[in-house]
Amino acid sequence: MKNSIKILTTLGILFFMSFSIQAQIHDWTGKWETTLLGNNWEVNITKKSDGSYTGTFPNGTLVGKYQYGDIIGTYTRTNVKMDKTGMKMGKSGAFRFVMVNSQQQAFEGYYMPLGRDDWQAENWNGKRVTNRRPLSKKKGLK
Repeated sequence: MKNSIKILTTLGILFFMSFSIQAQIHDWTGKWETTLLGNNWEVNITKKSDGSYTGTFPNGTLVGKYQYGDIIGTYTRTNVKMDKTGMKMGKSGAFRFVMVNSQQQAFEGYYMPLGRDDWQAENWNGKRVTNRRPLSKKKGLK
């Protein structure tokens, strides 16, 4: 009986630790180059002390939470122009960003405007902005 309790306790601890490790593995913070409906936006995502995420993009904000490796939340646009994006996205709605590679360098994004009950066919995809500078050519090398 004592061994069963020890085993169950150990399994329980490992189970809860796996959620903590998963949250650390998927790092969503930083700048992302995103594309949606022919528009290219830089989305800057930050993690708050309570574990939630916020983000900014031109004329808009994101508020979300981490769930099973994804970020799920809502977006709000502060200036909805009557372009393809403004008409399709509306003033606000839901979003879901799903990490697509183990290097955490790209995601597939989905959005659903407020008042709709279906995810839109166009993806809001992104890739991480890298701050790498190109290698400089040394004098004398071709």
